[in-house]
Amino acid sequence: MQRIVLAVMPALFATAFVAPPLYAETAAETQAAIQAEVQAYHPPPEGYPPAMGGAVLTEGADTFYFTTFDYSIGAFDASAFFLGMESGAPTFTLTAWPNGDEDAKSGLLRVKGTFSGVIGPGSTDAAAVVAISIKETFRGRRWTSEGGEGVLVIDSFVPQTPGSSSGYGHATGHFTARICSADGDPVVVAKNARCREVTGSFDTDVQYEP
Repeated sequence: MQRIVLAVMPALFATAFVAPPLYAETAAETQAAIQAEVQAYHPPPEGYPPAMGGAVLTEGADTFYFTTFDYSIGAFDASAFFLGMESGAPTFTLTAWPNGDEDAKSGLLRVKGTFSGVIGPGSTDAAAVVAISIKETFRGRRWTSEGGEGVLVIDSFVPQTPGSSSGYGHATGHFTARICSADGDPVVVAKNARCREVTGSFDTDVQYEP
């Protein structure tokens, strides 16, 4: 374990900041402790995070609903976004929470794909990844199409400011995949893994960058 020492002027900072634990298991835990203190004195605005849109996942006769959120406060942190819009190989990522529950720790939906050329109606990625988390991250136990043939189609993309290389817009699309129970990073899918056939669609605001 690494000892982290925070030296401050007690009289000046005693009521303005509480130091994170002197001993932390990981750098991530240290950062989380600092972030918790920052939020205590700078709480997010009311209604944060705002919903951006939604996604629907269908498996047989069952339908599941998800919500996308915008966590950006002066930063690029929406849960649905395009990166590399001017790179010739833009990537789309959507992460959505079940039943509008922004605090959900499992059952999140992720759809991700990289396209060729300019995003427009009918843009298709036939190697897309569709995943549903079982734990808090998409690196542990999860349902995933990794190693399979998930398909993601962008039906429409309309930038809020036409001609702008970055900002917000609106996207709709659909996807299909065979997702199997898996674990690890890189992913490990057992030969006898349980699998599920799913289809879905989304209709959401998105953030994008060049």
